[in-house]
Amino acid sequence: MSRPLLAICIPTYNRSAALRRLLQRLHEELGADSDVVVQVSDNASPDDTQAILAEMAARMPNLRIHRQDENIGAERNMRWLITHAPEAEYLWILGDDDEPEPGAIAHVLELLRVHRPAWLHLPHRFVHPDGRVKVESRRPDAVERYADP
Repeated sequence: MSRPLLAICIPTYNRSAALRRLLQRLHEELGADSDVVVQVSDNASPDDTQAILAEMAARMPNLRIHRQDENIGAERNMRWLITHAPEAEYLWILGDDDEPEPGAIAHVLELLRVHRPAWLHLPHRFVHPDGRVKVESRRPDAVERYADP
């Protein structure tokens, strides 16, 4: 079996509602796509994160879960996640409160398959909980390619 194209890694701590929204979006976008694996590292959250993860794991066969024994801090949790990322051609780290727009995951997968970039910078947008856009990066009309990184 070949390794997946993409590993999406998500560090989390005590934001179960946001994590649930993100995982639901990933589930909607990915289904059972075996070309993508999702791994969450829970930094010993005291909220209902573990219940959310168990619920989503029952629906997402491509979801892997790790729980730290104690809160090791955001930086060490991120480092653990990168060090233990699932074997894949590409790694994408999403914050537990990130929420890709509908269709964004499929678009990224297509870019990776077609262009096979050394790296990929994705436009992003910071959105208030009420839906107002706080700030966003420029979104080009087409893929911009550069001779060297």
